[in-house]
Amino acid sequence: MPLDGGRTAALQEWSGRQGVTLFATLLTAWQLVLRERSGQDEFVVGSTFGRRTPETTGTVGFHVALLPLRATLTESTPLTDAVRATRDALFAADAHQHVDLDALLAAVNPDPGNPRPLITVSADLDTAPLAGIRLPGLYAEAVDGGSESAPLEMGLMAVRTGPGLRLRIRYDADLFDASTVRDWLGDLDRILGAMVSGGAVLVRDTAVRPESADVTRQASPAPAPVSAPSAPSVLETLRTVWKSVLGVDDVADDSNFFDLSGNSIAAIRLVNRVRDVLHVDIGLADFFADATLGAMARQLGGAGPQEPAPTPDLTLSDTPELVDRAPASAQQNRMIAGHYAVPQAQVWNVPTRIRFRGALDPAALRSALAELIERHHSLRTRFVREAETGAETGAGARYGSGSGEGVWWQEVVAAPPLRLQIDDLTRLEPGKRAARVDKVCRAMAAAPVDLTRPTLPRLRLLRVEHDEWVLMFVMHHICADGWAHSVLLAELAELYTAAAAGTAHALDAPPVQATHYARRQLESKDPAVEDRRAAHCADYLEGVPCRLDTPTDRPRPERLSGDGGTARGAASGELRAAMEKFAADRHVTPFAVAAAALGIHLARLSGERDVLLSVPYANREDLDCESLVSVVSTAVLVRVRIDPAETVAELVSRTGAGALGIMANVLPTARILQAMRDAGATEVPDRVPNGLAFQNYADSDIEIPGLDVEVEDVAPPVARAELVFGLSPRRDPGLGYRTFLEYSADLWDRESAEDLLAEYVSMIGDLCAQPDRPVAALLDTHTTPRKADAE
Repeated sequence: MPLDGGRTAALQEWSGRQGVTLFATLLTAWQLVLRERSGQDEFVVGSTFGRRTPETTGTVGFHVALLPLRATLTESTPLTDAVRATRDALFAADAHQHVDLDALLAAVNPDPGNPRPLITVSADLDTAPLAGIRLPGLYAEAVDGGSESAPLEMGLMAVRTGPGLRLRIRYDADLFDASTVRDWLGDLDRILGAMVSGGAVLVRDTAVRPESADVTRQASPAPAPVSAPSAPSVLETLRTVWKSVLGVDDVADDSNFFDLSGNSIAAIRLVNRVRDVLHVDIGLADFFADATLGAMARQLGGAGPQEPAPTPDLTLSDTPELVDRAPASAQQNRMIAGHYAVPQAQVWNVPTRIRFRGALDPAALRSALAELIERHHSLRTRFVREAETGAETGAGARYGSGSGEGVWWQEVVAAPPLRLQIDDLTRLEPGKRAARVDKVCRAMAAAPVDLTRPTLPRLRLLRVEHDEWVLMFVMHHICADGWAHSVLLAELAELYTAAAAGTAHALDAPPVQATHYARRQLESKDPAVEDRRAAHCADYLEGVPCRLDTPTDRPRPERLSGDGGTARGAASGELRAAMEKFAADRHVTPFAVAAAALGIHLARLSGERDVLLSVPYANREDLDCESLVSVVSTAVLVRVRIDPAETVAELVSRTGAGALGIMANVLPTARILQAMRDAGATEVPDRVPNGLAFQNYADSDIEIPGLDVEVEDVAPPVARAELVFGLSPRRDPGLGYRTFLEYSADLWDRESAEDLLAEYVSMIGDLCAQPDRPVAALLDTHTTPRKADAE
């Protein structure tokens, strides 16, 4: 369990105020965990002391001893007294570190025929880990290690990692399961947080409090008295067997046996071990057909995941501590409605694959990711729905929907410990690594997110070569819009750079969180302003057709399945320069050029001369919202009305003016569509089928000293609408734009989608080449290079 630099500094500061060392605080917290778990107020914990004399300084040899420290803690013991008692015990042990341990053991346990260990549990601080060595021309890195043996029942080790700490437990597998030990680490994290926050004064204050459970849900029945650990599930039992046979530290549910260096001999051993442990037979042929842990669990009725599912990255209790609570914002409500309205909710995932080449520091990356989640509440928020009573006087009355269906609230939970799963694929044949990376990343991208649970990012780090790594980072769109995504990537680069260098980062604390934004938005709600904006939108959109008869590869079904794809491309730096010059000359934005070009493109395909586009708008009007990580953007409806007789420049200017007017009258899309219905429009759909995403914010390219970094979107095979075209400016203008087209696979094949995207980019070039020619000249059928070759 990592503790980043910020948390470690807070622990250090709290320790200083109590007049103790950081290790005394860590040891006391560990003693409190032991007290909770054992039910004992008195016990012994061991710790290692140097036992060096001046004569042995600088010599190589074994000069340490594990000395016993007595702990006495009751519920009414003040925490200050507890940590100072630990400090005094450490000082006393240090002063007597040359004690004859054999004589001490004989005095405590004089019966040699019935030996008992003096120490069964320990805690130590490693201030000089071997990974900290520096050699000219070489670098050393920490690697998750350990062994399958343990000298004690359980030992806590705190290791310095630059400005932070890494806490790990070595345990006796005959006594404890890995899941139990992880729970102990979670207890330790909770107690450390309670000590530093100031909320705990006495020992009893660090215990789990039933009242901290989610008060918005029905209370759960009281747990039965604990008598013995419950039997592990089939899946967890199999995981233990796999780890033992393969000699690995962890096995994800979707881990492939052969990717973990399994072979036919190991497969036989695995099947035999499964037979011995679970008393069931599984054929080798059946196992080889799908050689993953999850598939084996499903075969044996062990409720393995139906699809490859990512291993949880953060240890989160069932009743996490609530940090803040507020009604959902208008954008969050729109996103929740969209999440439950589409047939495949994973369409709202934001899956990012980041490739690092160079000497990556995984511990620094883990620290940076943990700090990122700590900084931004939206990355650890769950959404709960409360019924409207019809007679509310508080927040429900102000923020209620009035529909009787309930009000959505956002609840921020405390950041749990981060566990970054690392898969070392260097043991695979080089030709298989890329396919394995792609399979893992696409499985993570395609797994839906449960909004009623904290929206913690899904994380996985894969080592492809000695100096090449891939980080998969998946979150829900409700956590971050495109603007916020760029903020997260920039901050990740800054936080990693600082952690790798062992320095404090220079980022300011976010001035606004999603809960603050929602309260401000809802408290400033003005029905009169909304009515005025709705009237403007209805007038602007009067008579616009909401659907286009765009040619497809297949007939349109009554309802789209949600299956889709994303075609990708690029627009040159020359095209971008021409587009920006055109916009500047006509006093419009590049977006107006892009929208007009798409309007002509769709008009040429469909024969319709009035095109409606759904366009995401950043909607960041306040300075303090520029660093806000949440979904703040909203969709605006932009109309491109084609007049063949006017010039291209006139169409662009008129389209741009209309877009600016609609952006000045922002409303939720549902409210705009309702305004259109109220004004007499018919056949108004719940979702506009065509869209344009002009992502005019900081590029996703990031820079980290010493690393070559590539950022890539890994879109799942789904679609939100029929066609959504996109342009994303590169950080370097000379590199032009990234282009993409998200398309419905119910309607188009990939080749057709690629042609549609290429034709759109070509249309932008045609617009910019001759702004003063009539629009009619661009409405003729256009042939793509692929079609020309076919003809």
